[in-house]
Amino acid sequence: MGAQATMGTFTVTAFYSHTMWNFNVTTNMTCGQCFELVFYASAIVFNFPVALWNVYLYVSQYHLLFHGLNRNIKLKSLDHFTFCGI
Repeated sequence: MGAQATMGTFTVTAFYSHTMWNFNVTTNMTCGQCFELVFYASAIVFNFPVALWNVYLYVSQYHLLFHGLNRNIKLKSLDHFTFCGI
C-alpha cells in the first residue's frame, strides 16, 4: 500500500507540479506543514516509549551486573561494551 501511495504522489506531482500540494489546511498552516507536524508527532509518540524501555532495561542489567545483586549473571549486551572513564 505504501509503495502505491508513493508512486501515486510522485505521478500526480510530475503531471501537476509541486504547487498542487501548496494549499492552506487551516488559516495559518499549509499542507506541507501539517504533514511535517504529523510526521514528527508520530515519530515521538511511537519511538519515545521504546527508547525509554531500552534505557530501563540497560540500567537494570547494569545494576544487576555491576552492583553485586547477582554475580553469576553474564549479559551478552554488555560483553562488548567498554566503560571509558567511569
